[in-house]
Amino acid sequence: MQFSRAKSPAVLFLSLSLLAWMGASSAWAQRPTAEPGTVLLNPEGVVNVQDLPRVGPRVPVHREMPFRVPDLQELVDTKARHQAATQPAPSASAGVTTSALTTPSTTTSLMGLRRSESGGWIPPDTQVGVGPSYIVEAVNLEMRIWNRTTGEVTTSDLNSFFGTSAQLSDPKIRFDPLSNRWFIAVISYNTSFTAGAWRVAVSTGPDPFSFIRYTASTSKSAPDFPALGISADKVILTANAFRGNSFLGTEFLVINKANLTAGTNATSSYFAPPQGLFTIQPAHSLSSTATLYMAAVAYNSATSIRVWSVNGVPGVGAGVTRSTKDVPITSLTSPPDARQAGTSTLIQTNDNRLLDAAYRNDVLWVSANSACVPLGDTTTRACLRLIQLSIGSSITKTQDFDFGQSGSYYYYPAVQIDGNGNLISVFSGSSASLWAGVYASGQRPADGPNTFQLPATIKFGENAYKPFANRWGDYSCASIDPSNSATIWVAGEYAHIEGGSEWGTWIAPLQMLPPSPSP
Repeated sequence: MQFSRAKSPAVLFLSLSLLAWMGASSAWAQRPTAEPGTVLLNPEGVVNVQDLPRVGPRVPVHREMPFRVPDLQELVDTKARHQAATQPAPSASAGVTTSALTTPSTTTSLMGLRRSESGGWIPPDTQVGVGPSYIVEAVNLEMRIWNRTTGEVTTSDLNSFFGTSAQLSDPKIRFDPLSNRWFIAVISYNTSFTAGAWRVAVSTGPDPFSFIRYTASTSKSAPDFPALGISADKVILTANAFRGNSFLGTEFLVINKANLTAGTNATSSYFAPPQGLFTIQPAHSLSSTATLYMAAVAYNSATSIRVWSVNGVPGVGAGVTRSTKDVPITSLTSPPDARQAGTSTLIQTNDNRLLDAAYRNDVLWVSANSACVPLGDTTTRACLRLIQLSIGSSITKTQDFDFGQSGSYYYYPAVQIDGNGNLISVFSGSSASLWAGVYASGQRPADGPNTFQLPATIKFGENAYKPFANRWGDYSCASIDPSNSATIWVAGEYAHIEGGSEWGTWIAPLQMLPPSPSP
């Protein structure tokens, strides 16, 4: 792998049909049951980024984003079992093989936003988007824009950007080359986490400075861990629906993309909870498709993956339809928390939920944290789970593997598919001898199935990470360069030394080297 230089109308509230919490066997684990309702999202006027107040480093005040799961004790018990158990080492034929390490060049890497610039929020929920002329990063709760030619930087906070004093979390950024528009989304919620909203802003052109904002509010639950997917004709926002700490199921909102890019009232179809399983990830659609694919697995431990195929456009013809297919996978279990150098404090690796999904030319890749025993090891580690699905007359699994290395912990992988069909993944990593840093790797089609490059270091950690509850993640990010489809820009979190111990983020462009020619 190498780097290359390469007046607002009232917002309509959604009327939710929610089921009460029913314990571990509740309806949220069943097949989709709730039918969609039609919602009209009203544009809330234009926000100009250059008119927002500028912000810079300040003394961070500790603020931690909520972490909600269907059953926290179940997750704690799983992690404890992994920490205590010693496993037999896998045989030489078990697990993923690795190919030769490729050498990165860091000449175009960027130091991203840091905790001292975010108001003290933990974790950052790192996101990056790349357009023809600009790079945009967002974390909790700050946004920074770089001019790719001049290096000029503009920094503003997300509350000002979205024009709200509500509590925000989990930013998402996409530059959509099909429409030449930027999409930025967050969730907002009240202090009791009983009501909230998806908020999305769409640029009025190819530059990330003028946006039209929309809000889809929920009055009976709050969305958590949102995701953003875009296809040729639709935009999808997904979330886990909670009321307080009670999980009500997954939900998603399908929006007419043409309405959003025109800045008009946007017709939407709302699929209320429960839609099945946990944390639905809509795919980045990197080739033109009217079908938007999504995927999810069961909470904490899963032996199958569910794939949604979403077709149609809200307000057009027959509207939106969706179908699902469950595909068997190797058991995917929540990982142990990760060791790091210089401290006995473990880094939180969360659960087994899907963290990212990318689609190109009938290939769908998804990623997650998993538990595995790496080759040559006898200890269960946090590993990367990568699953490839083939989209054709039916949906079939073509690859399904964990990647780990003896003594190391890898977690929070994001995935992207470049224009040559190469998989590139960015993730965090640490060990008893390494502070937490940013790493990347990938797979070329010529490498063969269930193979993975040895990780390249994007940014070494600088210190032991020990702030408060030690939250990390909750994801990394990878984005295609619209000017060169062979280049993927990645962003991840590392342990930053400023202030003794805090988080920082690092951004870099990657290209996968072609295989060496045969002699």
